[in-house]
Amino acid sequence: MLTGKAVFLVSETEFGRLVGEQGIIFGGGVILIRLILALRVTAKSWKLPKEERLLPFTLCGAACPALFQGQWAQPSVLGFAIIMAGLVMAALNKVDTSLENSTL
Repeated sequence: MLTGKAVFLVSETEFGRLVGEQGIIFGGGVILIRLILALRVTAKSWKLPKEERLLPFTLCGAACPALFQGQWAQPSVLGFAIIMAGLVMAALNKVDTSLENSTL
């Protein structure tokens, strides 16, 4: 609509779209934030199978690609990434089941 021709103005990949729409500094910053978030979730869930907590480790396999490389311009993929990241972060919380905290 801008040029009157059927051409792509911005890349179709997520990183190219971010850099094309937001510029090198802000687009690169968003990519860096997404990378750091995915790496932190991965690092925290990587240690938990030793404690016999497999849910965060299992969910991390679906959450990290959606966090890092997901096409967030599409609302359904953005919602999937948010829900999966929330589920992984909720599963990372340690539950204290000592007798002192129970309400029997």
